[in-house]
Amino acid sequence: MASVLFTNVAVFDGTGKTPERGEVRVEGRRIAAVARGGAALDRRGAAIVDGKGATLMPGLVEAHAHLSWPSSVDRVINAMTMAPEEHLLVTARNARVTLDHGFTSAYSAGSLGVRFEVALRDEIDGGWLPGPRLKASSIERAPGNIFGVPQAHGEGHGRGPDAMRAYIKSCAEMRLDSIKLLLSGDDNFTPNGSQELLTRKPRSKPPVRKPVHPASGSPATPKPRPR
Repeated sequence: MASVLFTNVAVFDGTGKTPERGEVRVEGRRIAAVARGGAALDRRGAAIVDGKGATLMPGLVEAHAHLSWPSSVDRVINAMTMAPEEHLLVTARNARVTLDHGFTSAYSAGSLGVRFEVALRDEIDGGWLPGPRLKASSIERAPGNIFGVPQAHGEGHGRGPDAMRAYIKSCAEMRLDSIKLLLSGDDNFTPNGSQELLTRKPRSKPPVRKPVHPASGSPATPKPRPR
């Protein structure tokens, strides 16, 4: 089991405490020991990394990941459907980008490929591809004609108890970690409702009208309510 000792770092632990100078020893994939202030940790058998005063923090968790959504922070792809070969490569790249930005774990909230995330998870776990520890999701299962769900997947979205049992069984056989169900879709209230919320101009505030006394026409004085 590999041991790494980080020295000369500001330790940020996410508890709200002010980052403090210290050292952190990692054994394999676990934080084994933390020393703060002037304390020093055992250096035997560890590869030493001098943080040069930088901040050291635990890995972040992406709790609603969509690695198969084509766009990422530095590459915008204006499409939700792609040829499967290109789409899988883009998904793997997005995993690397996610890890590069400090997210060491990701819980998928839906995939655009039936086995994209199963294959990606296994490659990451095997050490063959860079990426966060991934909980792989099923394809987004939804009623017909839902925005964001490729039409090619429509045949797998049957309704009723028997169709759902068959679908869950197929997900278990693929060794998926989670199943994504879209019960209503983005357009639950009006057609293209979610897009309208993003693009329409904000409504102007209605004018404030004061109550007027019917006899005099002057503003009415509200009566105190009994307690």
